[in-house]
Amino acid sequence: MELNYQIFSFIFSFIYGVALSFFYSYFYKLLQINNILYKILINFLFVLNSMLIYFLFLIRINHGVIHIYFFITFLISFLLFNKYNKYLRSYLKVKTYKTKKCKHKH
Repeated sequence: MELNYQIFSFIFSFIYGVALSFFYSYFYKLLQINNILYKILINFLFVLNSMLIYFLFLIRINHGVIHIYFFITFLISFLLFNKYNKYLRSYLKVKTYKTKKCKHKH
């Protein structure tokens, strides 16, 4: 693989890790469902979609060549951004949805 494709792939992996970390924290805060089956299903679909989007962009950048160091770059950027995510979330006002317990009259 040529050097310019590798550099673009590194840059994309880093930016995608940061963006996915932001969307994951935003999406996870909105996900306040009590049913464990829905939580598992929605998290599985989120991870599957994010992996497919990552691979589709890599196909456009470097014809779908995947190396382990692209994933390492992605993982490092994801973890680093999660560290500073609380600071950045203070600027983003996300409404938390609280589940109410229903009181039935019998």
